[in-house]
Amino acid sequence: INTALIGVILLGFSSIFTGLNFITTIHRLRAPGMTFFRMPLFIWSLYATAWTQVLATPVIAITLMLIILERLFAIGFFEPTLGGDPILYEHLFWMYSHPAVYIMVLPAFGVISEVIPVFSRKEIFGYEFLAGSTVAIAFLSFGVWVHHMFATGLGLPVYYVFAIGSMLIAIPTGIKIFNWIATMWGGSLWFTTSMLFAIAFLIEFTIGGLSGIAFATIPIDWQITDTYFVVAHIHYVLFGGTVFALFAGAYYWF
Repeated sequence: INTALIGVILLGFSSIFTGLNFITTIHRLRAPGMTFFRMPLFIWSLYATAWTQVLATPVIAITLMLIILERLFAIGFFEPTLGGDPILYEHLFWMYSHPAVYIMVLPAFGVISEVIPVFSRKEIFGYEFLAGSTVAIAFLSFGVWVHHMFATGLGLPVYYVFAIGSMLIAIPTGIKIFNWIATMWGGSLWFTTSMLFAIAFLIEFTIGGLSGIAFATIPIDWQITDTYFVVAHIHYVLFGGTVFALFAGAYYWF
């Protein structure tokens, strides 16, 4: 198990260095005249993803290092019999794992922002709002993790803060959905395989996003914590979302 944990830590460092690589490339190696607000939306999505990788991944690396120390030297970080706190592990795990969802889905947003205008034969609607919402999602993703912990007894004041954060993140996500639909509206739609996957993404991801609002609502969250509702939600987001977008991008570019 310790070997596996070390492997995941090394994988995490590769993710951090990849993020640093992307951030440096976007800041320093843009083409002449390529200002930030002339960058393709796909690059905006990778930029936001890179910052999320750099800021979130060290949390899980540190957590895994603490687990190794606990296992090797019986130091009580998380294990109650050693004087540790399992709720601390939950905090550290979700502090990384909720931004990690956006590490997986933000590049998909970028793909969809490239595919839809091409096959709608229109310019993307609201470029600045789409770019800004991408950064806003990355920023807000760090303030929502406790909605996975509403059943742990942390107290209502804490819950209120994270419930508000979880609802706020729906705003930039909703902006994206409406802007993609507005791009298609009145366009000359070309239903290629890529475009069909993009439309499927819109439908599936919207279901996933709306189901996510349930977790921001404290009394509802108490009822559905650790149920298959959670499993369904994440699969709508990451399969109906990320995987469909990857198929759309593969058919579009290749």
